[in-house]
Amino acid sequence: MSKLSLKMLRIFGKISVTLGCLFFLFSTILPFSHTVRFGDSQIPEYKPYYSTYYWSFRALQESRNLFGGYGTSRPIEYWFYEPGFYDYVPGPLLSRVLVVIFVAQLLTLVSGIASVFFNRRILALAPLALCSLVTVLMIYTSIVLPQSRFAVDSYLLGYLFTYPAIMLFLFSFILNIADKKRSITYTPTHT
Repeated sequence: MSKLSLKMLRIFGKISVTLGCLFFLFSTILPFSHTVRFGDSQIPEYKPYYSTYYWSFRALQESRNLFGGYGTSRPIEYWFYEPGFYDYVPGPLLSRVLVVIFVAQLLTLVSGIASVFFNRRILALAPLALCSLVTVLMIYTSIVLPQSRFAVDSYLLGYLFTYPAIMLFLFSFILNIADKKRSITYTPTHT
């Protein structure tokens, strides 16, 4: 294999990691789960409605009191550094899982950026492993979220963008392994 093809492997690997980091950045800044619950009421025309969006670092709840189809919305936002976040997110374990997701997201981005500048196999594996961990923890969070009688759960773009990121990180890792094997077996010939 020539030097040119080795350089192309490295360039494709770096492009793949960079695109994976961009997808994962969008995954981090967009909510990954949405829960809708309808409350009970003794008055048939009055229906309390709760819509909650979850990020790893915050939760946003919009509650509406619908009366005859009309209602006012009250958004309440909790960030992970506020004490209310741990009271609001259901269960102490789940709030800690969200913080672990946030730390893993930061480490994924840092290791992905570092793998662009340093050609190490462990740096190529780290974003893949951490991104996969984040995806699994997002699924766990969506399963554990409390279910009420009329709850609707849905995955949002923050969750869905982890899959292209995983594929790009995997592609980069495979290219990194191929690059290491090719550079070991490559011996330049003098012409």
